Amino acid sequence: MPPTEPQVAVKVVELPTGSKLHTERWHTGIANPSRTILCLHGLGGTTNIYYPITRHLLSLLPDSHVLSYDRAGSGLSPLTDYGNVPFSMAHMLADLEAFIASEVSTGPIILVGHSMGTMIISRWLLTSSPALERVSHVIFIGGPMEVPVTPDQHEFRLRLADAIALGGPAAMLDDRMLPLLTGKTTTVTRPLVNALMRAIVMSQRNQAYAAAIHAFAEDSLPAAGPIDWDAIQTRFKVLLLCGEEDLLVGVDRVVRLLTKSTVRIMSEIGQ
Repeated sequence: MPPTEPQVAVKVVELPTGSKLHTERWHTGIANPSRTILCLHGLGGTTNIYYPITRHLLSLLPDSHVLSYDRAGSGLSPLTDYGNVPFSMAHMLADLEAFIASEVSTGPIILVGHSMGTMIISRWLLTSSPALERVSHVIFIGGPMEVPVTPDQHEFRLRLADAIALGGPAAMLDDRMLPLLTGKTTTVTRPLVNALMRAIVMSQRNQAYAAAIHAFAEDSLPAAGPIDWDAIQTRFKVLLLCGEEDLLVGVDRVVRLLTKSTVRIMSEIGQ
């Protein structure tokens, strides 16, 4: 029988880490999938980032589930109370590990990350998690990024976080920043995409968004340690999708990190 129309199950998953994550699981009526495509969004993103491609994924792999969650502090997921401990990459990795144990406890996993989501995945792939044995493929979209960053880059991120904490995401969503996110062609020919991007980012809570920027900034310092790109590419099949007009990350810089991966460059597209 042909697969049914994609349907979605929405729920809040409470993890032993204390996080309560808004999740969306898309499927075609199959209870036990052959694989789970687990998608992680980036800074300022939500599960909505993956909505446009979900039907395409299920048309290609109808026996799969496409699963995504709003990271703690993003979208519909509240920022977890960590007491006096700042939100960090360690918290994001703990949530990812606990989420997989809870929601993807069996079967092959395809990991998809966009932008800063690629950094969470990269760090997790270098852990000792038993779930790594089930990862069949990794797809990076608009990332990853080279670490450590320069002192100037680090300082810029901290200033951005401070501005957002005080004035909200509108502090960064102007006619200079949006084309960097979506690309110059999209800005001119598909302006509604910019409006959608702005709406998603504007939905973020000031302090939580600023905390996430701080967390990624700290993870990009030398003290956080390097990322062994060769080890990731040796163990996993990696597909890199780059926007030709991605000025935030830069196609050349990403390709230089992942020389052993399959690369596809999308024309007239930003990050």
